Amino acid sequence: MAAISAGTSTSCVFVVEDLEGLYEYLTHPATIGTDYLGLALLERLEIFDISDDDDPDLYAKIE
Repeated sequence: MAAISAGTSTSCVFVVEDLEGLYEYLTHPATIGTDYLGLALLERLEIFDISDDDDPDLYAKIE
């Protein structure tokens, strides 16, 4: 993972079972509060999603 995190000081991984779990995480008050307070402190933020779901419409469902 060194190539992905080169130059960063912190990284994290979240694993969710399904889209309902993703939505629950994204809309949870703790996530919203962390975004509100923390995003302004970041110099750089990189977000990417990886899935083992074969659904060709998954990306559209996440948007």
